[in-house]
Amino acid sequence: MTSSAQESSPGSSGQSTASLSRAFRALGVMLSYPQPVWLDVLPEVAEEASRNASEFVRQGLDLLAQYLGSRSLTALQETYVSLFDRTRSVSLHLFEHSHGDARERGQAMARLRQLYADQGWELSSNELPDYLPAVCEFCSLAEPELRDALLAEALPILQRLAQRLEEKASPYSAVVARIVEVAGERPFEVRSDDAPTDEPDLDDWEALDRQWEDSPVTFGVGAAHDSCNVAVDLIRPSRLTRRERANPGARRLA
Repeated sequence: MTSSAQESSPGSSGQSTASLSRAFRALGVMLSYPQPVWLDVLPEVAEEASRNASEFVRQGLDLLAQYLGSRSLTALQETYVSLFDRTRSVSLHLFEHSHGDARERGQAMARLRQLYADQGWELSSNELPDYLPAVCEFCSLAEPELRDALLAEALPILQRLAQRLEEKASPYSAVVARIVEVAGERPFEVRSDDAPTDEPDLDDWEALDRQWEDSPVTFGVGAAHDSCNVAVDLIRPSRLTRRERANPGARRLA
């Protein structure tokens, strides 16, 4: 696909490929550990993240931008660690929600890292491939068919994550909701209070581990592998670097 075609080709939500690339870069940044390098250009980053979003999601992203812009860096960092690193049910490491502590998680990690390598990208040694900001960065760089396939596989996890963050009244829920929206789905499922559910209590770790081990989600290792000028552009990819394709014979998506 030519560069001009990539610029004008519509993406999952009707946006051009270039616009979606910037949106994913911005969404990944807003989900990252708070740092001055991007907080200094927060209004522009938030604008890219919310471009063409639904009114509901746009309002949520505006609230997140207000939250990030009104607190000290130390307070933001402490809250981030408390929410995402110490609360397993809303972990940004996606395989925590599909494989938990199961032995298969390491294999899934290796396959997802290989997916990045097959497309010519090397992940920083201190990053795990299922970390959602890293997935967003890859989506900002991947070709549309691969990006859409990856999002489709991750969608059940992303929907649950957005819902759980919303239930915690976290402003970060809007970022995950926007990712779900770009994937072509409604951000939150509406469930009546008396609707039956097989999902265990989020504080019952043993039950969660049993469910994850019995029913792993194959995000990142199935269909996605097979289908192999604005301020936000100043935020360079920090987790993925270009490398020689690990598999020169891998099919390049048109």
